[in-house]
Amino acid sequence: MAAGVFKGSSFVFTRHPNSELAAGLSVAPMAGLDEGLIHCEVALAELEPGGHVAGHYHPFEESFYVLSGLVLLSIDGHSYRLEENDFGVVPMATAHAWHNVGNEPVRWFRMRSPQPRLPAGPEASYRPADLAVPEAGRDLETLTPEDRFVGRFADQHLPSPGPLSIRGYRGGNVRNISLWMLIDDLLGAIHHTMFIVEFTPGASPGDHYHPFEEAYYFLTGSAIARLDSEEIAVEAGDLIVAGTNALHGYQMTADVPTRWIEVQAPAPPPSGAFIFPQDWDQ
Repeated sequence: MAAGVFKGSSFVFTRHPNSELAAGLSVAPMAGLDEGLIHCEVALAELEPGGHVAGHYHPFEESFYVLSGLVLLSIDGHSYRLEENDFGVVPMATAHAWHNVGNEPVRWFRMRSPQPRLPAGPEASYRPADLAVPEAGRDLETLTPEDRFVGRFADQHLPSPGPLSIRGYRGGNVRNISLWMLIDDLLGAIHHTMFIVEFTPGASPGDHYHPFEEAYYFLTGSAIARLDSEEIAVEAGDLIVAGTNALHGYQMTADVPTRWIEVQAPAPPPSGAFIFPQDWDQ
């Protein structure tokens, strides 16, 4: 069981150690095995102008959410031009490659599950012989049925705030929430989920725990995180980790909506995914 807050100022980017695979790529680890997680790892990735990640695939799923910049991604035989708020998943054993053809760095939030196996390390990958670094790609404004693994988030996708309705839970203990799923089994992810959460000012979801791990990367707003018996202030740029059976809840403190990217691993069961001690006490 792991629970904790990791401040945005603590994330340090280091150059990818394999220059043959990745040129101009830097990664800032956020949480993984050292932080008590065993099913997933999360990080920030940054690719400098002209940088690329050569074609590769790996024995775990990888999902991403573009935070800034423009980047080309080749995946599953298609090449895309991705920008801020675009997202996607790379299923296990699916070849893909990145290329920053712009003039500014591109940064994305990255989640991997199952957690990459040691001692091979989190950068373990395999090189296909037939996938080139993309030189062009099409925009995601118009999706086709071929676009199985990518998408674009927009504010209008969020429904009006209300009670939580998600795989594994429908109930009144979490209210004033808007949620939009990004990555799940519909897009090809078997081991994890990723979605956008937004709470109205003043909202305070009840303390609860899960039979899986969660991580929250704050995009806007602020809150007091209740992690077991500890209360910690969090804001945009911070990360919260709640391991299996770790009790957690929040009190929103900003006068604007508080929004985060949330990931779960393993993927939640169809029922019994949220346990609220107050319900069991009654």
